[in-house]
Amino acid sequence: MLERLHENDDAVTGSHVQRVADYSRLMAEHVGLDKQLVEDIHQFASLHDIGKISTPDAILGKPGKLDAQEWEVMKQHVDNGYQLLREFELSPVAENIVRGHHERWDGQGYPQKIAGEEIPIEARIVSLVDCFDALMSERPYKPAFSFEKSKEIINDLSGKAFDPYLVKMFNFLEADFRNSHPSPKTKSG
Repeated sequence: MLERLHENDDAVTGSHVQRVADYSRLMAEHVGLDKQLVEDIHQFASLHDIGKISTPDAILGKPGKLDAQEWEVMKQHVDNGYQLLREFELSPVAENIVRGHHERWDGQGYPQKIAGEEIPIEARIVSLVDCFDALMSERPYKPAFSFEKSKEIINDLSGKAFDPYLVKMFNFLEADFRNSHPSPKTKSG
C-alpha cells in the first residue's frame, strides 16, 4: 500500500523505486547478508523516499539547483518519511533505509550525521544504488549520465559518500548494473 502511495501516478518515480529495490537485492545478496535481510531490503528499498510525498512539487520538479531554503525543505523528506513509517509500525529495516539513505560514510550526510558502520548496512546499500540510478536517469535538473560516467562518480565517492566495500562490490557486479538499467539518452558524459 505504501509503495503505491509513493509511486503515485509518476511512471518515472515508479520505475526508479523498482530499480532501487532490485539493485538493492542484487547488492545485498552479494555482500553475504542472510536471506531474510536480503528480502526485507528488497521489499522496503522502494520506500526510501516515501517522505517526498510531503515535499512541494515545485521543489521536486525544479529544473535548476535548489536554493538554501528549498534544500532545507527537501532534506525534511527523510524525517517525514521516517515518522510516516513509524506510524505504520513497519520493520526496523524499512525505518533504517528511510532514515539512513542520505547519511554518508564520512559523516557529512543528513539528518543524523552518522558515519561508517554506524549507518545500517541496508541504508548504505540503498544510498549507493539510489545514487547510481539517479545518475543514470534524466532528472529535471540534469541529463542522464552514461554508465561509465556514473561508475566514475560512484568510485570517486568511495570512502566519502559510500562504504568502500560496497563500491568494490558495485564494481564486481558491473555487468549486472550495466545491463539492468535502460540505456540513457545522454547529451554528454
